[in-house]
Amino acid sequence: MVEAPRPAVAIVLLRDDGRMLMIRRAEGIPKAGFWSPPTGRVEPGESAAEAARREAREELGLAVTPLRQVWTSLTDDARYRLDWWWVRAESAPLRPDRREVAELRWVSSEEFPALQPRFVQHQAFFDGVLPMLRSEPSGDDSEGA
Repeated sequence: MVEAPRPAVAIVLLRDDGRMLMIRRAEGIPKAGFWSPPTGRVEPGESAAEAARREAREELGLAVTPLRQVWTSLTDDARYRLDWWWVRAESAPLRPDRREVAELRWVSSEEFPALQPRFVQHQAFFDGVLPMLRSEPSGDDSEGA
């Protein structure tokens, strides 16, 4: 029997210029060196919004308010279902946990393909979802990193 994908979240944090925060995963964690939005598993008894809040605090040292889920995808190995949560930063500056985050970069839809290595299944988000979010106010003007 095939196991259903486990729940996880991807954090969508945008600046006012429409660029999205991407991280390069640190050595010692799964898929080290890959660029992705900050992500993490949903813990038992935790909602996806609560997981987004916790993961932003743990990985980025950032308090956030989850606004809404904007997309869903599978991880490259199909072990996890990523619920992409658009969040608004409530604190600044970013304070990444270097055990999980090797580098931060704010990227536009046009800049995403240049990130290497990256998860190719995320291209659909940058092509179809991010341009729509950029036209909606998020209340986030984070410039940190």
